[in-house]
Amino acid sequence: MIDVPEPLAEFLVSVTYTLRLLSHSKSWQIVRGAWELGEALWFWFVLGLTITTTIATFVSPGSFTKGIQRLGFGGLLLAAFLGVISPLATYSVIPLAVILLRQGAPLAPVAAFTISSPLINPSVFTMTAGGLGIEMAWARVLASFLLAVAGGWLAGKCEKRWGGVEAYLRHEDAAPLHVPFRHYRKSVEGLRSGRFQRMLQGREGARSWLQTFGLQLKFAGKFFVLALLISAAVAELVSPAAIMQVVGPSSRYSILLAAAAGVPLYACGGAAIPLVQVLSAMGMTPGSALAFFITGPATNVSTMLTVATLFRRNFLTLYYAVLLTGAVAAGYLFQWMSMF
Repeated sequence: MIDVPEPLAEFLVSVTYTLRLLSHSKSWQIVRGAWELGEALWFWFVLGLTITTTIATFVSPGSFTKGIQRLGFGGLLLAAFLGVISPLATYSVIPLAVILLRQGAPLAPVAAFTISSPLINPSVFTMTAGGLGIEMAWARVLASFLLAVAGGWLAGKCEKRWGGVEAYLRHEDAAPLHVPFRHYRKSVEGLRSGRFQRMLQGREGARSWLQTFGLQLKFAGKFFVLALLISAAVAELVSPAAIMQVVGPSSRYSILLAAAAGVPLYACGGAAIPLVQVLSAMGMTPGSALAFFITGPATNVSTMLTVATLFRRNFLTLYYAVLLTGAVAAGYLFQWMSMF
């Protein structure tokens, strides 16, 4: 029998007692729940980032400007499709849209690209399929594409009444000097320095695949971990009955409420999936989940601030009317289709 010194024995007993208390606490249950969610989703998270990084590294956006200017309605469809597969984050898409418009691209396809790109990308599609099923993943793709086409078509009609770009685009000198979000501020600075113009013209050297992957992992990873903790906290602290009452099938306004919840609760594409996965397991309807996925990317504070800084009120009204109305409509349609 080993003779343990009394101070060490007291320390070991204290640690054992503390761990036993911790294992029954809410905090420990949340951490354990987050770990279990991460075990189920980490593969899809990494796979999605791998696909997105490959596209971002080897596919040049320069072909976008060349194609959309001469294809008419086909250019609108192409822009909506390219937005769906685009790996660009919102803070890059919006300044890029400004560059395209100032280079003479018509508003309709640029608006379509601007609408669909934040809503879905290969990484988000992969994670959605892994966490919520392939039906939800394809529903997000189809809803994003159709909303982009509808929004682009309406933008094209409005452009004829608005006139030139100065009617719906703020002057470059009016771009924000104090955007309080680091990634957006860098994008606006890049817009002013001509970085995006050089990239479009094929004169901006591409970063290596590993550098791009590391940057995306650093940006998306912190939101992913935070989302796991929030999702586990919801599962532990919120009653399933409350979820059923608010966004469950018994609620008459579940889709409207879910669309509204996307405004304050959405962080980034991959980070929202663990939360919706937990809410769906607690009774959230598929239509409510889809509405949440559509409103979130377009209406979080960062996106709204940047869009409002670079575009005038007439475009903002069109942009958000299409997205908010489309989110609710898509939610109700998907909910109806899910019943068969």
